Amino acid sequence: QEIKKIIDTAYKQASSIIQEHREKLDAVAGELIKRESLDQEEFEKIVGKKQKLNS
Repeated sequence: QEIKKIIDTAYKQASSIIQEHREKLDAVAGELIKRESLDQEEFEKIVGKKQKLNS
C-alpha cells in the first residue's frame, strides 16, 4: 500500500513537470526528429540555460 502511494505521488509529480514544460519538450522532440541529436548549446537555445538548484 505504501509503495503504491509513493509510485502514485511520483507519477503525479512527473506528469505535472511534463505538462508545465510541454511546449519546450515538443520543441526539443521536433528538433531531434529533424536532426537526431542536439549539442548542449542547441538544447539551451530551445529550453534555456540550466538553473541551479538550491540544496
